[in-house]
Amino acid sequence: MLTLIGIIVLRQVNISTLENDENYLVNFRVWRGASYLLCFNWIMGLVLTIFDRLRINYRLILIDHDRFIGKPQSFFMTATILSAIYLLLFLIFTLKSLNLIQGYDHLINLGYYMWLINIVFMLNPFKVMNYDSRKYFLSIIWQILLSYVTHCSINVYINTIVMGSWVQPFSDLYFTTCVLIHGPSDCSFQS
Repeated sequence: MLTLIGIIVLRQVNISTLENDENYLVNFRVWRGASYLLCFNWIMGLVLTIFDRLRINYRLILIDHDRFIGKPQSFFMTATILSAIYLLLFLIFTLKSLNLIQGYDHLINLGYYMWLINIVFMLNPFKVMNYDSRKYFLSIIWQILLSYVTHCSINVYINTIVMGSWVQPFSDLYFTTCVLIHGPSDCSFQS
């Protein structure tokens, strides 16, 4: 299995015209954008674990009207599940791109399916897969939007600064949506 992955990676890396390949540029941004949620969950799990080990009271900063951000174990569980789905879909996509899988033309769109999985995960109303943190972050986003007309607490201020680093994920979301609606020829490829 590891050999197969190595061969696939080496064949993908040795393509010399990637910068000019429109298909590569589209798929790179779609897959990169689809990976942000799982990377975010890994990082949050790691940060909260470090805070717990160092006995830093992050709950004081991150508490918001009786909502709690969640436990590090919940972030790690969510990240593991999303990473397994992402890697499986990416492996199938790569095999299809290298023509090692014949037929099944819809497999070339697996990056968009991963975006759909991420959106369904974030908007899932059921109390599974880190429900507390999803509820927390959706309420923070709502409070940030309302802070233009209401008061701004320190919690909203800190989270607004943190979410300022989400420019690239939102850019990739815009790009993916643009490609789905208008096609790759009408969307900008600058990253």
